[in-house]
Amino acid sequence: MRIKTNKTQLYKLVSEYTALPQPKGAQFYKVRGHASYFLEWLDGHGNKGRASLSASMGSPLLTIESGDVGEPYTDWKAHRLTTETLQERGMVEYDRAGAEN
Repeated sequence: MRIKTNKTQLYKLVSEYTALPQPKGAQFYKVRGHASYFLEWLDGHGNKGRASLSASMGSPLLTIESGDVGEPYTDWKAHRLTTETLQERGMVEYDRAGAEN
């Protein structure tokens, strides 16, 4: 099992934890070779944000950072998610060998 998402799914998840600009104002990135995903945004009021979704110690972890544009991130929050939460959103993929029925 591994995390699999796209910009729309990650945007909707992150928007439950923090205010976001319109989706077109956010940039989505996937780390090559690893199931880690990032969403970065500017809010138009001098603030920036970055969220990451990955697995840590076998559990999904959503981190959200924020701060002023041109400065280091000053606020950091981590949210431990359940696999079930991601499954309900279609954000989990099973490989053939480990497929669950």
